Amino acid sequence: LTVGLSTAFEFPGDFTVEFTINLQSVTGTQAIIGNYTSYTLSHWLFQMSGATLLWNFGGTGGTIALGGASLSPSTPYKIALVRSGTSCTGYVNGTAIGAVATVSGTIGLSTNAVAIGARSNGSSPSNVFVDEVRITKGVARYTANYTPTALPFPNS
Repeated sequence: LTVGLSTAFEFPGDFTVEFTINLQSVTGTQAIIGNYTSYTLSHWLFQMSGATLLWNFGGTGGTIALGGASLSPSTPYKIALVRSGTSCTGYVNGTAIGAVATVSGTIGLSTNAVAIGARSNGSSPSNVFVDEVRITKGVARYTANYTPTALPFPNS
């Protein structure tokens, strides 16, 4: 699935990206969601590297390894990445994991499409079920550990 070009996916400040995944395999590189086209441009991307969940960002960049522990196939996981000020924190099932990254500047470019299930250019397709995607620009929804809900996200 590819979403058209939009400034809605440029994040100059606080934001939250969250979704549920269920891995079908944990081999190779599998892109989950993001607007990656090139490491030379500003982008954001969630992907699996084997059994480790990574969040990649460019421009002001680097890579944050979100999965301190390996993720297993056939198990649903609630994933969130939150930027509050210049601090980015990853959550798996409501628990902060890994180091908090410091990020300045805008992440993402409106000239890059957002894709679910592969990179924006179609490479690194995933064998992952993705459900309940919510991207909130301008709001850091979680700043501490939380209990994820089993209910669908509200429509507003």
